[in-house]
Amino acid sequence: PSSSSFNNFDILSNIRKIDVTSLKRGQSSKFDTIYIDGLRISHYIHINEATNAEDLEKSIRFFKENYLHKVNYKLLKENFPAWLEGIGLSELDHKFGAYKWQEIIEMGWQDLRDIGINNSNMRKVLIRNFTLVKLDQARKRGIHVNSPRAQLTELEDAVPIDLDLLKKRFPEWIESIGCGIYIPNLEGKTWQEAIEMKWSNLEALGIKARGLRSRLARYLYRAKQAVYSEKGIILPGNEAKRAQTVNNTSESKSLETN
Repeated sequence: PSSSSFNNFDILSNIRKIDVTSLKRGQSSKFDTIYIDGLRISHYIHINEATNAEDLEKSIRFFKENYLHKVNYKLLKENFPAWLEGIGLSELDHKFGAYKWQEIIEMGWQDLRDIGINNSNMRKVLIRNFTLVKLDQARKRGIHVNSPRAQLTELEDAVPIDLDLLKKRFPEWIESIGCGIYIPNLEGKTWQEAIEMKWSNLEALGIKARGLRSRLARYLYRAKQAVYSEKGIILPGNEAKRAQTVNNTSESKSLETN
């Protein structure tokens, strides 16, 4: 990447203007002048009083190379503790032991609280980095993403449901919407049965991770709308967003506070 990616800042010299070791907990706002590609770095890397300037510089460069400009899926899939360490949150590794990475990146504000992550700043850093991964996955599915701040749900909802794929190769359709991890849970179900499923039905099938369940429920309802529309029946749109709202309302409010 060119030096312009740093917004014309010399990262290290700017970091060294700040006495990192003198920071008290909750004073990371002193880093608010450090941006990469328009993103405030303190929103994406957890910084505390133990951080020194050289370590922070390394973290920023590592973040650019493995999270921002390109998602390092090998790191994410095979060494999640190292992925957490890259954003300053290695201490949280034990919280995620029971989950697969596909479930983790869909976790929202309440999900993280439920597994014992009570520090709100840590939750914000996690959610923002999860979003970078989800946006990258959206790009791979052919969805145009022009900003790290893009609202993924709106971008996805703008893409028509592929009814041909849904009806002819249902497992492939599940994979195409980013929910392939749950194909085994839907084994034996027809697409006609699946589009009638609600939040509680998916939970009964063992789809426990709330974030991925909300994504799947939203897509299934959108598919139901598309199928019924072919028959001249217009279904209400509110239910399509309800599953997403369950997981995202408090999350959005929390992220907006900083």
